[in-house]
Amino acid sequence: MKFRICHIILCCSILLSCNAWGQDTTGTEAIKMVIIKNDGARYTGYILEDDSREILLNSDQVGRLYIPKHFIKSIQPLEDEQPIDQQINTEKEEAPIEEIETDTLVKNDAPEKEQDGVLHIKDTLDNDGPQVVIHRKIDLRNRITTKNMISDNAFPIQRGEAYVKFMLFGAEAGIPVTKNWSLGAFSSYWGAPVGIKSKYCIPLTADAVMSIDLAYGTMAFGSWANLGIRDGSLVGSTTFTFGDRDKNFSAKAGYAFVHEFREFWDFDETTMTWQLMTTDYYYTHVIFANVGGMVRLNDHSTFVFDGFTSFIQGDFMLSAGAAVRFGANPHKQWQLGGSLVYSGGSPIPVPVPNFSYTYVFPERKR
Repeated sequence: MKFRICHIILCCSILLSCNAWGQDTTGTEAIKMVIIKNDGARYTGYILEDDSREILLNSDQVGRLYIPKHFIKSIQPLEDEQPIDQQINTEKEEAPIEEIETDTLVKNDAPEKEQDGVLHIKDTLDNDGPQVVIHRKIDLRNRITTKNMISDNAFPIQRGEAYVKFMLFGAEAGIPVTKNWSLGAFSSYWGAPVGIKSKYCIPLTADAVMSIDLAYGTMAFGSWANLGIRDGSLVGSTTFTFGDRDKNFSAKAGYAFVHEFREFWDFDETTMTWQLMTTDYYYTHVIFANVGGMVRLNDHSTFVFDGFTSFIQGDFMLSAGAAVRFGANPHKQWQLGGSLVYSGGSPIPVPVPNFSYTYVFPERKR
């Protein structure tokens, strides 16, 4: 009975509360672009999708259309377009260099510089006309960069990153309050535990940040398991993260205080009924540690992993797992993976599946 209740509260409160309240999806300000094809055709409009093969353009001329990249001669903001007579260069001279700035993804290059969660990347487009150097900016806040497989890293959640996440056994949600502080809530689908969480981030250096996490989960709605408001857990942890929002590693250490209300019953053979003998509170102290991280695979997927260990009054538990988070729509991300668990002196023979769906709410315009 003792470890049954402890593990219910621990698995739901600690693992759910260890999740970070942050995500990242690709979001940029809408800029009207002009697309010039190799055959001279010219389209103006807004780029809706962009990958290594083609773009989806909401054009002013014919509406939405896909244009393969190898058919495109140049891409630039409409306001920076040169007059036609300046674009034609029939002489075999070295092509002049034109520099423009855009938030549109033109092609995949390594990031040059990151400032406040924004990558500044320099691309050069080779074509028969003027050589175009594009300085593009990718807002990393619009991808899920504050969460590992299960745990959270120390990066802060920023504006435009409020989200709700649905997992196999429960759901969570989070919102940023200030630049370095966020609040969240979590619950199992059957209402116990249900809790709240606070995360405060402290930048240390350009490549290191720490966070202080507090969470409280209660079994107030756990009458189905003979639990109630007098059963719950307070969890505190500190996380150190090293790296950037594309590739990072985190180490976490924490403590959980579990309180339970116990009832002791005895069977009366005279009346043939169970009799309540006494009641008391029972307290459990849990020490846990976690390591985790992520590596971006491409613009639509990220590899994430986690390792977790805990000590509960002499009982040792260890788990390790990995998953891939993916999705073409940056506001709708799926995650699929699994974990191996060792508990009670023996391993669980079947991997524990990890499956989730996260929806990131678009940032409200001010």
